[in-house]
Amino acid sequence: MTLNPLRNPKDPIHKLGPEAEKELFKAFGQTAHGFPRDAVLNAAWNVILNVIRQDAEKRTRAENLFDEYAGKAKHNLLEYHYDNTGKRRNIFPFTQNVEVELADFKTEFFKT
Repeated sequence: MTLNPLRNPKDPIHKLGPEAEKELFKAFGQTAHGFPRDAVLNAAWNVILNVIRQDAEKRTRAENLFDEYAGKAKHNLLEYHYDNTGKRRNIFPFTQNVEVELADFKTEFFKT
């Protein structure tokens, strides 16, 4: 992608790559917080469909883009979020250790 030298180089549209994707995903998550699952899914699909619609001039290109993105999404879902037995992988690793300090509750109840 060739950047137009007349554009502001600090324009956020020029942010590309994994860091920009993480930032955008975090913003989506914060915006979607508190909404029901179906509302979040429908809004996300609308964003995807609008991106494809704006990128594709013809129906066949739109269909090919949709199939490509849906295929990548399905692959990532199954590859990274489910194990080979079909069970969902946990987000948190099992290597976490929780250590609780001994609580010393002083009471006058048992004193004579």
